[in-house]
Amino acid sequence: MVRKKPENVNGINAIHEMNCPDYAPKKVNLPVKESFFVQTGRGHHIVDTHMATVGKIGLLRLGINVEAVGINVFNPDYVSFSLPLSWSGDYFVNGELANRSSIYMPGSLNSFHFRSRSRDTIGVTMPRSAFVNTVAALRGVDGDDISLSVRELRLSESAGWRVRSRLSAIIKETCDERKQRSQKMISEDVVSLLADAYLVALPKSLIVSNRIYQPGRIVRLAEERFMAAEGAPISLADLCVAAGVGKTTLYKAFNQVCGLPPLDYFQKRRFMRARSLLINTSNHRGRVRQIALTSGFTELGRFSVQYRALFGESPSVTLSQDSD
Repeated sequence: MVRKKPENVNGINAIHEMNCPDYAPKKVNLPVKESFFVQTGRGHHIVDTHMATVGKIGLLRLGINVEAVGINVFNPDYVSFSLPLSWSGDYFVNGELANRSSIYMPGSLNSFHFRSRSRDTIGVTMPRSAFVNTVAALRGVDGDDISLSVRELRLSESAGWRVRSRLSAIIKETCDERKQRSQKMISEDVVSLLADAYLVALPKSLIVSNRIYQPGRIVRLAEERFMAAEGAPISLADLCVAAGVGKTTLYKAFNQVCGLPPLDYFQKRRFMRARSLLINTSNHRGRVRQIALTSGFTELGRFSVQYRALFGESPSVTLSQDSD
């Protein structure tokens, strides 16, 4: 495991971490409201990250080696983009199969849900106003004419490769090579690159869907109900009321977006919360039991067995790892 503290050079806050047990976007103040993983398959949870904030631009390249659902929720004042690079098995973005040449924007409630066995992905965030103004200027229209209602920018294979290649190079230069480029140069490069991609997206990308069924929105509303419970038990009825749908529709949405029934998914989320607390706390007597109870587990023995089955190590081993 290689854990570092971010370096701030010329106002560019950047870090590259390899083989780490967790992912912490707050280290470089990435502009996200929520960002976390829910591991759904068995195995050691290891992530590799390149993260940087360049002025108000957020840059991320993230690799994870186990089957997991990734959740990101953004401030509505920001626009965000996700570019899948590689993955194993099927890769779902907001419940839809990913395309290797597409660029994705958040679904309902400014959120992304990603699911695959393993994956390597680029993420970019920037102020909505900066992106809208750039697109409007390139189109020769007013900013009010740009709605950003598109969820998938479907590019040609060559165009998609060019955008990914350039963003990969920018992230590497920023996080690893420390090339002497100013905030202004990097920001303008990133904004113009994605604005150009937005404008050249294939025509069918610009068709706005009016479907009533929005699985990402259903899942997100259920997640908000789960978080509001603060570790207390929740029922299917609670989730259905929060999402405004019936049981059948709730199951359909969760299976499509998360690959699991709702209660199974939230049980895995409780385990991820416990794991995060174990990693980021000091090792004291009774701490495993305390964290298990805080995360909603009442039987310590069962918690430990199921934890080991999911993550490949006992809670006490996770607790003993170094934390920043």
